[in-house]
Amino acid sequence: MGRGSVNVAHLVAEAEARGAMFSIRGDRVHVSASKPLPVKLFEALKRRRDDVMEIVAAMPLLDAEGLPCAACIACGGRLFWKAGSLPPEGPGWHCFRCHPPKPGSWHHACSVPVTDEDELRRDLFEERAAILEHDGGLSRARAEALALEDTARILGLSLDAGRRLIDGV
Repeated sequence: MGRGSVNVAHLVAEAEARGAMFSIRGDRVHVSASKPLPVKLFEALKRRRDDVMEIVAAMPLLDAEGLPCAACIACGGRLFWKAGSLPPEGPGWHCFRCHPPKPGSWHHACSVPVTDEDELRRDLFEERAAILEHDGGLSRARAEALALEDTARILGLSLDAGRRLIDGV
């Protein structure tokens, strides 16, 4: 994705918080809203339309209750966030891994269930690392180190066994 894509994810989230709905038709992204978006926001979305299209195309599939029901099609991540000004159900979900939120900018989180036990353990690690990084303000490396310790402790494993499990070895 292009430079500044995280900012574009926040532009999309802001537009959704103002009632905008995004869709892709052919090679164009369309925005509809009950009220016009602020001009500055609309112009910013237009300037970054390729990145907006990439974000909209990667938005998760939603179940009947409007919650993500499948892993992110871009990265396979299973943890999603949504701006607090939106209801928890319906569109507006973004992948934590592909489009990390600014600290404090999200209020709803959702994890898609998994059935494979090893994948479930890996997701525990990924979710913990994402929370430590984004809510705790830690670097990704530090968040992963602490998440590995937490995951190993929760699963009753040594650090080496936890590392092998996370690395898939």
